[in-house]
Amino acid sequence: DADGIEVTVDGKKVAEYSLSRDGEYTVPTVGYTLSIRNGEARITESDCPDGICRDMHISHSGGQIVCLPAKLRIVPKKQTTDIRVG
Repeated sequence: DADGIEVTVDGKKVAEYSLSRDGEYTVPTVGYTLSIRNGEARITESDCPDGICRDMHISHSGGQIVCLPAKLRIVPKKQTTDIRVG
């Protein structure tokens, strides 16, 4: 899924979501609310003391969401390319 995002907590993948599917999702293990609307994702609810993660977003054009206290990182899903030689 080229428009996917990958959610990791403490370096472990816990979820994947599509930016093409609007909705509200609970991020596994941290309980934050991830909102996806019109191809853009953002954290709308968290108990993070700084709240910086709520100011970040990710969309088709890039970006990332990071919350250091929760060890949360949301990034574009890596596209795997099959390269064959010979």
